[in-house]
Amino acid sequence: MRNSDRDELDDLIDGALPGYSDASPIEGLEERVLCRIQSAGPPRRLAWPLRIAFAVPALAVLVLAVAVPRSWWNPLPPIVTPSPIHAALTAPVFKLQPPVPRRIHPSRALPKQPCFPSPVPMTDEERALAAWAGRAPREFSQAFADLRKRSEEPVAIQPLAIQALLIEPLPSDGANEGR
Repeated sequence: MRNSDRDELDDLIDGALPGYSDASPIEGLEERVLCRIQSAGPPRRLAWPLRIAFAVPALAVLVLAVAVPRSWWNPLPPIVTPSPIHAALTAPVFKLQPPVPRRIHPSRALPKQPCFPSPVPMTDEERALAAWAGRAPREFSQAFADLRKRSEEPVAIQPLAIQALLIEPLPSDGANEGR
């Protein structure tokens, strides 16, 4: 981002960020994590039934590959195709029939609307606004002028203030101290 693209919001964010980087870790968190790791023990090894489940199908494939006679592995004999002259002499003769003429239907033109998009009936809110404009045109025009003026003004955003969370350590009764 170039410096010319920076605005007030960027300056507010840059001013608020240094206050969050000074946070220190929660007391006792490191000790609890280390105790949890030590209490879990060494990682479990793959169970024997699962090892056997992989070994049995692999052994069966090897046994079949050795036991099946090589004659079963021979490819099929090649397919012999007759020569084109022989094929023309024995090919059946088909009579060609003239094509059946199709009827061509003229495409139907869709109706054209004089006004597109077509007008939609007014909603209750639009009717109420039209009635108010008819009864009090001066107040109506003044209200819309105020709305237009407010919509052109810049939006003011309050500075962001977030308090840091304080999490107190859990009370220790000494039961987990020996682990």
